[in-house]
Amino acid sequence: MRFSVCLLILFCCALLAYGQQSFQLAYLAQQVNEYCNIREGGDTSASQVHTTQMARIGKAGPAGPPGPRGKPGVINYEIISIMIQEKFEALEDEISSLKTNMALYNKLVGALCPVKYKDRCYWVIKHSVTAIEGRMLCKIIGGEAAHIRDATHFNMVIKYLIPVIQREGEGFWTGMDYERQPPARLVLSDKTNATYVRWASRYPTRISERTAVLFKVYSNPESRSVGMWDFYPDKVVNGILCEI
Repeated sequence: MRFSVCLLILFCCALLAYGQQSFQLAYLAQQVNEYCNIREGGDTSASQVHTTQMARIGKAGPAGPPGPRGKPGVINYEIISIMIQEKFEALEDEISSLKTNMALYNKLVGALCPVKYKDRCYWVIKHSVTAIEGRMLCKIIGGEAAHIRDATHFNMVIKYLIPVIQREGEGFWTGMDYERQPPARLVLSDKTNATYVRWASRYPTRISERTAVLFKVYSNPESRSVGMWDFYPDKVVNGILCEI
């Protein structure tokens, strides 16, 4: 009787599993078969073998509904405070540098500015320097190597430099360069074309290494040697004209 019941259950599960392609029913049929074998004194070795087999995994079912919303994340206000402090310190350094430059500007434009033209202050650093060294000196004190704006500005600078020289023909670097690649041109430090050019007699030369531009100053401002010269940027001259 027990064998008949087991057989009936096994047959039903197998039939349902075949019709519905159900993994769960097929597995149940297998388990009932093993149970019946044990109860009827059948071979248990097959049961032991079957129960250790890996079942075939079917396709994943549809995704379930979304879960509940999680708790808000924890904000590390200490790290944020440190970052804000660092930003403030960097800003304070920039403000301090700006105040220093403004103080220097006001000082030069005020009582100590020898040449003031169109809201810019011009002065000379009388020291033996190359073009590179001189331009760096202007930057160190908050300015830049000077450009010549127009004829009026040129004459003001020459008038200022004549009392400065100790001998004829002293030279002072500017922030301008002479580019020889066709078309040759005089350029400012930002590589835009110079707005005013006043070459001295027999200048510019044809020597390609002469790329930096300086002023040659003589006691007679009408001398044909007064004006702009192209020269070697690594050579030392008498100083540099700065602006701020």
